[in-house]
Formats: sequence, C-alpha cells, structure tokens
Amino acid sequence: MPSLCAALAGELPVLTTTLVGRSLGFTGGSWDKLSSIPGFRFPEPGNETLRVLGECGAAMCTTGERINPADRDLYVLRSITGTVVS
Repeated sequence: MPSLCAALAGELPVLTTTLVGRSLGFTGGSWDKLSSIPGFRFPEPGNETLRVLGECGAAMCTTGERINPADRDLYVLRSITGTVVS
C-alpha cells in the first residue's frame, strides 16, 4: 500500500505511514523480509519518519513500545495460538 500511495502522489495528495512487525510465524514479518535487503533500514519513529513521509509521501516504520505497547503481546499470542494465518 505505501508504494501504491507514493506512485499516485502526483494525482492524489495522500500521505501514509505503515507500521511493520517482526516474526509473524514461519514467513516472518515485513520487518524481517525488508531488513534482509543489504543496506535497507527503516526510519526511526518520530522526526526521521516524518522527514521520509514529507519527501516520499509514504513511510514505513517499525512498531514498538512507545507507538503500540500491546503489539508485542498480540504477536506472541498469535504465534502461540497458531492464528497467524487468520
């Protein structure tokens, strides 16, 4: 979705952020997949994400305690219950 929004930025004035997670079952999360690209890194939450958002119209950042305190517990629960697929 962020790529689509960035591609349409000339047509539609849309800004979008996407939070990505780690370790979603056997496939890993978006964080795991994108971080495997040499040299790739996510912007830090806050000012760096806002800078990227302003430059590109889209930004992805990792979720964490400050942004979403329940995130870690929800991902653990999904893994334990085997409900990642659903």
